[in-house]
Parts: sequence; C-alpha cells; structure tokens
Amino acid sequence: MDVARTHINKLLAAARDQGWLTLEPRGGQMLLEPGFHQRLQHWIALELVWTWWLVRAA
Repeated sequence: MDVARTHINKLLAAARDQGWLTLEPRGGQMLLEPGFHQRLQHWIALELVWTWWLVRAA
C-alpha cells in the first residue's frame, strides 16, 4: 500500500499543531511530547489486553 508523502506531511503537521510532537527541521526526526507519549503507552497497553482477551476466548 502506498501513501503519498504529502499526506504524511499533513498528518505530521497536524500532530505538531496539536502539540503532540516536535519535528526537527534537519534529519527528519520526530520527538514525542511527554504527555502524548504517556497517552500512547496507555492506549497500547489497553490494546494488548483487549487482544489477549480475544485470543484467550478463541
């Protein structure tokens, strides 16, 4: 599946505008803001638990 570079750039700019990450002008690095990083970790943990329950029930 291909995704246009323009689409990715728009998504990253929107995330930057929301204060979720910082885009480094050189090198193309993204730095997640600490609060956003914590929310991502919590969301991933919930997804893993939900998936574990699905596998267990199968």
